[in-house]
Amino acid sequence: MIELLHTGPGFDAPWTASDDQYVIGGSPSERYLELGAFAGGTFGLWEMTPGSTKGAGSSEVFAATGGAARLVHGDRAVFEATRGTVAQSLTGEDTEFHVSSTLSKFYFMAEEDALASAEARSGDLGADAGQLGVVAMADYGTWRVGEGVHHLPAQEAVIFVLEGSGTVAIENEDNGSEDNEVVAIAPDSALRVNGHEPTRWVVRTPVVALRFTLSNDA
Repeated sequence: MIELLHTGPGFDAPWTASDDQYVIGGSPSERYLELGAFAGGTFGLWEMTPGSTKGAGSSEVFAATGGAARLVHGDRAVFEATRGTVAQSLTGEDTEFHVSSTLSKFYFMAEEDALASAEARSGDLGADAGQLGVVAMADYGTWRVGEGVHHLPAQEAVIFVLEGSGTVAIENEDNGSEDNEVVAIAPDSALRVNGHEPTRWVVRTPVVALRFTLSNDA
């Protein structure tokens, strides 16, 4: 089964003022929409208006989908986040968000009892980064599919599309994918693919995505 969990930019959720104990500049507000759970973590969409916050939480991977911010991860990394930036924060690590234009992101956050990666990476999906690391019990990395028809083996995954368009369907041995539901994908689509059957991807424009799969060590 393929579940299309979200499509298109933006989402509908109430804004709330950022917690005063974490605000270090301005008067930012935040909102989020949880989309599901996978491999010892939860994933969804999050936004923050201009301002600055500082706090520590569980291990998290995110891909910025809009806006602009400067991020400070403890004493190890400072970088600018714009659409396509991928970053990971570690459990208990102080992270500062200095948002200049409302920041949107797709996040995957480890549950408290899930193992966190010992290493964090940051990068840009425009680069051919491939596998980036581990969060909770999921491997994560960039994923690229070129134009054309692709038959992919069965693999359970959560995928967030940043670029590209096309369709995806479950492919059965008996009837191919002709009689199965076809899911359209576009930028800002979030989908979950089960691991029981192969899939057929018809890609109209090259797809660039952030993909989470079950870790081999899970």
